[in-house]
Amino acid sequence: RAAGDATRGEKLHESCLSCHGTEVYVPPKRKVTTLAALRKETVRWGDHYNPAFKKAEVDDLVAYLNRDFYKFR
Repeated sequence: RAAGDATRGEKLHESCLSCHGTEVYVPPKRKVTTLAALRKETVRWGDHYNPAFKKAEVDDLVAYLNRDFYKFR
């Protein structure tokens, strides 16, 4: 289970929508297959922001994405 605050993550996610929609989180475009991979990709893409997402923000984003899209345990 993801350790962040999904409600805060949902608000942070608005910045992600400036580059892509939610279609990348669901088949057939989904490439992430584990919670660890979701965290890795969130960190990777979070580095594109200035400033980059902090650890707590990554936790929140992962919690939101997992709650609403991925549903990893």
